[in-house]
Amino acid sequence: MNTKWSNAIIVSAALIVLAIALYQYTSVKAESAVTYEQAPKKNYIAPDFNLVDLKGETFHVGGKRDKMLLLNFWASWCEPCKEEAPALQSFYDQHQDIIDIYAVNSTKNDKAADAKSFVQTYKFTFPSFLDIQGDVSDLYGIMAFPTSYLVDQEGVIREVFYGAVEPDELERLTKRWMK
Repeated sequence: MNTKWSNAIIVSAALIVLAIALYQYTSVKAESAVTYEQAPKKNYIAPDFNLVDLKGETFHVGGKRDKMLLLNFWASWCEPCKEEAPALQSFYDQHQDIIDIYAVNSTKNDKAADAKSFVQTYKFTFPSFLDIQGDVSDLYGIMAFPTSYLVDQEGVIREVFYGAVEPDELERLTKRWMK
């Protein structure tokens, strides 16, 4: 009988510890997750971040810039991203004197090898990044791919695109917001 009570106490204590750990884990996740309502919006300063591109060079986003910036969040398995990729590269080829494009692969939702293959397949000449931990994707509240942010030279988000960016629309809006 003494053994039954000991086992019951041990099991109860283990369940309490497990419940506390589970509660803390889920409450931390909920606090750190960015909801759609909290994601960066038009006419607000773009959140700062640093990422290392596929060539090993560190890039900083935040503050004033010489050119406009299109931040494009994508995944290699995303069909609209595949459809958008050639148009982004073509747009960059024609307008790289007025706009930078940073392609941010949400590697948390993808595979690094697949992302690198995607960049090679579509022959991206603009910087491409692996957001391995998903910190930048979380910071920008990315919930669907592709999602793009058009940032002006002052570091202000001027447009948000959910889905593939149409080159004509991007050109029109880039010229509209260019200083």
